[in-house]
Amino acid sequence: MIKKTPWLAVLSFFLLALYIVRVYPPAFSADTYWHLSIGRQVFEEKQIPKYDKYVYGPSDTSFTSTEWLAGLIYFLSVKLLGVNGLVFIRLFLGILTLYFLFLTLKLISNNQLLINGLTLTTGFVLGTRLFDRPELFSYLFLSVLQYLLIKSFIRKKFDKMLYFCPLIFLIWLNIHPYVPFGFLILVFWALIFLINCKKEFSLRLIKPWVIAVVSTIIIIVIQKQQFLIFLNAKNRNIQISDLSPLIDIIPRSANYIFSQTPLDIYIYLLGLSIYATFFFITIKREKFNLVLIIYFFYLVLFLIPFIYYRLLQIAFIISTPSFLMVLSKFHVHKKALYFVQIFLIILLVYSVLINQPFGSRLFRKAIMDSRGNIVEVINDTWHPFFPKDAVVYIKNNLETKRLFTGKAWNPYFMWELPHVSVYESVQFEYLHPEDFQIERELKYGKEGWESLLEKYQIDTVVNSQPGAVLINSTPVYKLVNWRLVYIDDDVQVYAKQEIIKKDAIDISEIDPNIDGNLKFKKENAEKALSQLEGLIKLNPNNAFARVQIIEYLLSSARNLEAKKFAEESRNIIPANPLFSLYLANIHLNLNNCKKAVEFAEEAIEKSKKDVNVNSASKNIINKCK
Repeated sequence: MIKKTPWLAVLSFFLLALYIVRVYPPAFSADTYWHLSIGRQVFEEKQIPKYDKYVYGPSDTSFTSTEWLAGLIYFLSVKLLGVNGLVFIRLFLGILTLYFLFLTLKLISNNQLLINGLTLTTGFVLGTRLFDRPELFSYLFLSVLQYLLIKSFIRKKFDKMLYFCPLIFLIWLNIHPYVPFGFLILVFWALIFLINCKKEFSLRLIKPWVIAVVSTIIIIVIQKQQFLIFLNAKNRNIQISDLSPLIDIIPRSANYIFSQTPLDIYIYLLGLSIYATFFFITIKREKFNLVLIIYFFYLVLFLIPFIYYRLLQIAFIISTPSFLMVLSKFHVHKKALYFVQIFLIILLVYSVLINQPFGSRLFRKAIMDSRGNIVEVINDTWHPFFPKDAVVYIKNNLETKRLFTGKAWNPYFMWELPHVSVYESVQFEYLHPEDFQIERELKYGKEGWESLLEKYQIDTVVNSQPGAVLINSTPVYKLVNWRLVYIDDDVQVYAKQEIIKKDAIDISEIDPNIDGNLKFKKENAEKALSQLEGLIKLNPNNAFARVQIIEYLLSSARNLEAKKFAEESRNIIPANPLFSLYLANIHLNLNNCKKAVEFAEEAIEKSKKDVNVNSASKNIINKCK
């Protein structure tokens, strides 16, 4: 009994479960907050949304909701279990997807090493997009559907579970728009089954397939808007990296400069090369038959990432069984298979330790040009992605109705401040070019931005600080009736005078637009320091306020006081490299090179390859040589 236990498979699924849980933090993607907001809307209004009620900018806010059911599931999970409920859903859907893929592979081959290796490979690639988004449901639906279809083909018997196809597609059409892939595979295998059984052609054989396919078509026709929603992807007026062809993601692209080519692309290209090579060898060996049609069909589907990079995971889930069909016809050396297992296990373990897929295209900060095109990205940053502290301040101190900020933060404000409208949501395909032009004019303060501010009755603007994960720089500080009401290391919050509550803190002496490191006038230092202390009292983790106090102490040659305060700040906000950098600089001034180098190296380690922090730290190290 012990010998029959598939220990390698058990270990693999255990590692995959850890990987799925640890790969990303919950609600990592901005889109997750959009889906949570829609789920809350469905829960409260008891109807499917037909327009985007959270926005004020677009000329047309109507849309076909294809993901309302996923949003409702996500909302209920957060309502019942908190944000970690999203991780439970991700784990459940991810493991089930890989389990049904594993079962499908077992139908095709008895080679446990090959089956396990392909499951691990698909699991790793799947993890690179395991954000808390509705596409996870599509992965599961495709995996289950394909298992039932291939099982029917291999056993030459219609699986009765396929009678549930209409129900599956009805749910799927309201949960995520990858339904056309499922329908294509259903029709393909129905045709293959009928062709394969042509010698025994009878009503008994074709009747269940006709029922399953025709009833599914009826469901699709009834909800044709949801089924055809994928056509809107071609109408997008904004450049989205994941909806670019695969070739544009590679660093040679003119529009994207990534610090590394994603590892999943190398895995994909290697898999494609092996698949294509063995496919053409098989063609030369065998006469034209039904099996070659299956191989060719899935090889074509494996090419879909060349249309949209986002479909890389779909390509693996769909085509891996066919890949195994091809490989099973050839002898693969056991040593090579063991090497692959070990490599993949190490890859998963390391990914679990670093909390993200090793070598993934994960990036946290996009550098854009004036047209909104991404020209460079930073893979990681110590800055938080979402402005949580700004949300708390707005809730408690402002009577905001219409807020303007960068598009990546809009869904988060929608979720946290449901009574507040934002300029746009994630429904970019319904926006017109003029909507994007207006957004850019407001974002960068281009000609006519003041009149747009009035036109849309915007009363709060959240700008970004240098180093934050996105850029928004609406110059409302130039307007008389606007005030800076909150500032930290990531954001500057400006509000119209009339929406500021009476008990809001005063930071009138702080001006983030002053040139130089000190953001207040020295002649007003006493009042400014009092306001900075007020910000720290409001939130001890306000790095901006702490940095400003350190800068003032250093500018006043009070090195020991600056050192003490920097040490306190480093202990309170350990992830921020700036306080390590300040300590390195202070120890350099105190002629303690050993400590200066120690803190400079610490700053580099914490900085996530931040160019400015690294440059300043290395400069200190060089001075101590």
